[in-house]
Amino acid sequence: MSRGWVMHVDMDAFYAAVSLLERPDLRGLPVVVGGGWRSVVLAATYEARAYGVRSGIPMATARRLCPPLVVVRPDPDSYARVSEAVMAIFAEVTPQVEPVSMEEAFLDLSATGRRWGGPERIGGWIRDTVADEQGITCSVAPPPPRPSPRWPPGSPSRTACGWSPARRSSPSCTRCRWVRCGGWGSPPRPSCTGWACTRWPSWPTCP
Repeated sequence: MSRGWVMHVDMDAFYAAVSLLERPDLRGLPVVVGGGWRSVVLAATYEARAYGVRSGIPMATARRLCPPLVVVRPDPDSYARVSEAVMAIFAEVTPQVEPVSMEEAFLDLSATGRRWGGPERIGGWIRDTVADEQGITCSVAPPPPRPSPRWPPGSPSRTACGWSPARRSSPSCTRCRWVRCGGWGSPPRPSCTGWACTRWPSWPTCP
């Protein structure tokens, strides 16, 4: 991937969200994707997460944590179809798309041109298009910070709060306007206003 602006896009509860496309009657209920009692949870809706249910935990534990839990079977064909359609949406913005999984990708925005505007506009278009065409939601944010043994305490882990140039090597800081905390799929914190230093590893922190 080139040395341009990089956007990280991640589908929200992808497997659960796609499964609910065929079962709209289950929307608003605690739902997980998985198998029998001896299997593990593949994905969980936010309603199930409110009970402490998370991906990767044993199904028996999930049922104990959430008695009204609804279990739906995995549908690999549907996941592949929606994932392919989402990646095609990304490709409309830039040919430089680096998939991480079926539900997640990095987009190099350096070759998008002026017609798309800035990263905020591009991110908004991606979110709206994915929701309108595929019926699921996604979060848009800068790329996750790289792991480092010098990582300062209290720094954000997976999604930082500001846009930053990819692989900037200059020792000086680049001032970039803050965006929504935790990606655009989450409400912003009132404290996230103003400007932030985005020089790695000193990513902006939120009080």
